[in-house]
Amino acid sequence: MIKVFMMNDWDWVAAESLEEAIKWYCEECGMPEDEACEDPHGITQARSNELKFYEEFPDKENPISFTERLKKIVARGDKFPCLFASTEF
Repeated sequence: MIKVFMMNDWDWVAAESLEEAIKWYCEECGMPEDEACEDPHGITQARSNELKFYEEFPDKENPISFTERLKKIVARGDKFPCLFASTEF
């Protein structure tokens, strides 16, 4: 089952496990875990329902929840692990 994991204050990764998310994220960033990840952890379902994802910046009129986004990318067959969301784009 794919879940969403927060890597730091700005990036989230979708993966099957926290370990998989950390490994993938560190390889993508080219940095060791202690530099790439501040406090990596899974987010709760309640938090996933609260967090908002904007599909087109700066379209602040039509955000979707992280829960909706995860369902959408799983349904379309995205490859995991992957970057799920970022505040840096």
